[in-house]
Amino acid sequence: MSSAWIGEGAPNMTHRPLRVGVIGANWGLNHIDAWRAVPGVEVTAICTSRRDTAEAAARETGVPRPMWDAQQMLADPTLDIIDVTPRPSIRAPLALQALQAGKHLMQPLPFSIGLGHAFALREEARSRNLIAVVENLHRHTPGFRQAKELIDKGALGRILTIRGHVRTGILLSPSAGYVYEWITDAGSGASALRNFGAHLLHVLVWLFGDIAAVCADISTRLPEIHFSDGSRKLNGTADSATVLTRYKSGAGGAIDVSWCTSAGEGFSIDAVGELGRLVVRAEGLGPQKVQLWLAGRKARELELQSIDECFRKVPGLDLLEDPEQPRRFPLAAMCAGMAEAIRTGNHLHAHPDFEEAYSVMRVVEAAYQSAETGNWCDVHA
Repeated sequence: MSSAWIGEGAPNMTHRPLRVGVIGANWGLNHIDAWRAVPGVEVTAICTSRRDTAEAAARETGVPRPMWDAQQMLADPTLDIIDVTPRPSIRAPLALQALQAGKHLMQPLPFSIGLGHAFALREEARSRNLIAVVENLHRHTPGFRQAKELIDKGALGRILTIRGHVRTGILLSPSAGYVYEWITDAGSGASALRNFGAHLLHVLVWLFGDIAAVCADISTRLPEIHFSDGSRKLNGTADSATVLTRYKSGAGGAIDVSWCTSAGEGFSIDAVGELGRLVVRAEGLGPQKVQLWLAGRKARELELQSIDECFRKVPGLDLLEDPEQPRRFPLAAMCAGMAEAIRTGNHLHAHPDFEEAYSVMRVVEAAYQSAETGNWCDVHA
């Protein structure tokens, strides 16, 4: 096997493009566009559960090979990367099977169904030396990258408190036929904390380090979903979570995640250090329309910061941030990093990887344990 490839299943073809198979034609369509922006990568197959939808998706996207048997895709020796995008309850077994087939893997959050499955995913990727990535666009968005540099260079000094929230009203009056209605199903594997909360936690741990302990309240505040056409449905998901956090650094904090907040202000992180304060705001889940606000130790007001041009591009990616398509650049940057990791064998190019995803999953599951017991819960290694 060439040194330019890693993993048991990686073909010995260093001069041809990396080939991606995408499972799912909903959010997966955004991934197809992102992969196509990366030089040396081709999306050659798309898979759904039915022949008619697979062929329709292939026609719509121009992907050459429609497939309607996921097992056939996982066994395809021409594919290097499997990008599996359906809901968690469907995705969970496919993700593990993709790794067992020796494929490099990309998948969205939530990372897994429970901590046991998260551990199995991490260990499978680790044991086979495969590149495996969970989708978190914030880490690849210019505004968040600049925030990371400010913190790493000591702009805030020792961090004292960290607060974050993601507040939206997506369950208050969803449209009839809402494409993500499945998040309200009891067996879907979704919840406000496992979905949006995990995205927030990925950013917080990346910026401020590991969380040592949590104390949480996780609940269903909206017992019934009222759709725009007048139909109703029982809400089977925990749509709200409040979590107190203790960081290993000694900092304290809290996060608040809600799917049922009127006029929800979206995504926010507010960090206070000995030398100043940094606030990061974005619309919705983020990372669209990111703003950085900074104040020095003696300042009376926060000041809006301009985003430096160097954070708006990624080496080797002929694509700049576009405010009209806020997800395209970070998705493509994430895909580019994964492709570079596969080509070079350097896992450090690919983030967040399954080691990081497992670490965040431990925080999420500790929060659920805390909510059940009513006590603080340590986040165990």
